Formats: sequence, C-alpha cells, structure tokens
Amino acid sequence: RVGRSGGKSFLYDIVNNVHSGLDVDKLDYFMRDTKAALGESQQSMPERFITHARVAWCADAKRWGICWPTRMAGEAVRLFRVRFDMHNKVYQHRKVKPIEYLVRDILELAAPHFKYPVSSQDGEITGWFTIKDALTNPEAFIDLDDSVLSRIACFDSNHPDMVKCRALIWRSKHRQLYKFIGQTKSEEKYSPQQIADIIDEIVAGGNTSAGSSQSGNPEEIPDSDVEEDEEAGMSQKHTPGKNGSVRSISAPLSQGARPLCAEDLIVETYVVHFGQKKENPVNFMHFYDKDAPERGEWVGKRVAESAYEEEMPARFEARGVRVFLKRTEAKKSAWDGFKKWAKNNKQTLSNPPATGDEDE
Repeated sequence: RVGRSGGKSFLYDIVNNVHSGLDVDKLDYFMRDTKAALGESQQSMPERFITHARVAWCADAKRWGICWPTRMAGEAVRLFRVRFDMHNKVYQHRKVKPIEYLVRDILELAAPHFKYPVSSQDGEITGWFTIKDALTNPEAFIDLDDSVLSRIACFDSNHPDMVKCRALIWRSKHRQLYKFIGQTKSEEKYSPQQIADIIDEIVAGGNTSAGSSQSGNPEEIPDSDVEEDEEAGMSQKHTPGKNGSVRSISAPLSQGARPLCAEDLIVETYVVHFGQKKENPVNFMHFYDKDAPERGEWVGKRVAESAYEEEMPARFEARGVRVFLKRTEAKKSAWDGFKKWAKNNKQTLSNPPATGDEDE
C-alpha cells in the first residue's frame, strides 16, 4: 500500500480490502466456487455489492473508503455467511481434508528427490530441479502444475521415499484415502507441542482398547465413513441401527497386527468463521444513507446490529479439533483413543456444523 496518497488509498481496497475483507477477489471466488462445487448461483448478490459500492468519507476511521447503502447491511451478513458455508462444506470438509493431507505427504516425500527439466523458449533444457529447488526459483516453480502427481509416479527412482510416494499415489487413484475419525467443539488454541501430546494420548488410549477388545465384543464407530470403509476393504461386521439403518462395526486388530502409532494420525485444529474470526464482519464495514446521492454528502458510518438482527447468526466462528487416520485398518483403535481423549479432557464430540446458526 505504498505509492497512493490518503485520498486514493481506497483503490487498494477494490482488490484487497484489509478493513472489512469485502473485495472483488472474495466476490469472484464466491460466485465461481459456489457454482462449481455446490451448483448454487451467487451471481445476483455479489453484483449488487459491486453496483452499489461508492467511495465515501469514513469519519470514525479518518479515511476514504468503499461504502454501501445502509439497507444492504443484512445482505452483507448473508454474503459473509457464504464464506462460512464454503469453508464448512467444501474447503475444510471432512472428506476433502484427507485428500489434501495425502497429497501433502506425497509432495513432502518427493520434494528432495523428484527432478524435472525446465526448458527455455528455444526448447533447450536449462536445468533439472527438485520441488524443493522450485520453492525459491520462479522459473522452475511455474512448471509445477496439476500433472505433478503423474510425473512423480513415473519418476525412475527406488529411493524409499519415492516408493512411499508411488504407494500413496496408488491409494489416491483407488480411493483408499486417509480416514476422518472425528472432531470436537473446542474454543482452545493448541500449540504444536499440545497437538503432539493429544496424538500420544490417542495412541495410548487406542492401543489399550485394542488389547482389551481382542477377546471382547467390538464397539460401534461413527456412521460417516461406512461406504469408505467398504471401498478400502476394511474388516467389518454390520448390525442394524436405529430405524433399521445399517451401522458399521470394525473388527478389532488381528493378532500380530501393528498397533496404532503417532505416525498413523493427523490431528488438526480447525477454524471456520465469517471472515473476522469471532467478530461480526459487518461491524468493519461502512455504509452511506439512502439520500446521500440527492444531498451530495458521501459519508460512511457503521450500522448497528439491531438494524439487521434477524440476519444475525448465533455465532460467527466454529472451532475444534479433528483427527484423521492414515492407516485405515487401525480405525477402531483410533476411534477408541479419540473418544477417551475427548472424555478425559471434557471435549464434546460433534459433526461439522451445517451453518453458523447452531448453538454451542
């Protein structure tokens, strides 16, 4: 934001609005992703925010800024709700994150070993680069596209890391993905060391349960991944659930099977919000009065929440802990260990919220 005087600084807010977060970049991906991922059209609402945007003097902030009519404050809440819904239903969905983590592991394993050529406009090879090299070399980086996984799979190397890469790529093609185990509601923020401690607790609790269940009856695990378990060929039994539905019960680990270990688990803290964490993002916006065009007085001001209280959600942020499993045959142990950890730490097990309206 260097190079523009105070009277022109609002120009930056068109593409990157650091004050309210409402800019054309956000409006663009709202329209694109809701249509592509959910089949829903958000065309009219973003267009209204573009059409009615005006530059006005924001007295409380002592700057010129992009403002909207006061009547659009409620629409602004609905617009920011789209962000919450997209992160909840798409970007951070419990079926999307396992794929993301699997691809991450492939790239991390391949980063120091996989090499690919970079050529000049004349077609001559100017060098061979690893993914690690490409992080600091723009010329090499722009050659990394969606074909990288296929190129890694075909790379001629028997290094142990590359063998693991090809095994993970095979799993991705055959839908033997990492598994979502469960999640909790939690307002706590965890450090990396605390995450490592959570993993250790889950492993200890899961292996204790696995040992005690060898001669007992297997216990129910969540319904959410029944179809995925069948795809992975996981050892299962089935029993009727409520209303005659079928629930999945994983058999305990067989004698001699490798117990659950820390490397099998991924624990993440997830956060989904309307754009300003726990705050109402509309409180960061400025609005002009409906008679501003007639009076010629373009002054931006805040709008009280009481003016659009019917649009207000119960909360603006959902936060919690999620657990994913890399080795699917240990799902029963992981689930038992996760339940024990949640109980010992007074955490509430939950499914991801559908909207921002659920009460805690």
